[in-house]
Amino acid sequence: MYDKGKIAAGILIFLALVTFPFWYGKGRTATPPSISLDTPEIRKLAVKECIEPTPYMRANHMELVKSWREAVVREENRVYVNREGKKYSMRKTRNILNL
Repeated sequence: MYDKGKIAAGILIFLALVTFPFWYGKGRTATPPSISLDTPEIRKLAVKECIEPTPYMRANHMELVKSWREAVVREENRVYVNREGKKYSMRKTRNILNL
């Protein structure tokens, strides 16, 4: 009965601490990260091309990576043949096969 003030103050402090992340950044916009495709690994490539056409890669990149993982781990298939018949290694470290 006599601790109503302490309880109310405690609840207000608790609510202020819990909601701090929400109201602290209100009104500010986060700057988007700058994405650069000009990396040392890409500069080393002789031919800069995707495994499949760009629209297909934009729409299905993650599904392609998942299917490669399944093929390599479960089926021991380590060679991918694209629509044009070009063969690629499914290893992360080296992409193009010399076949």
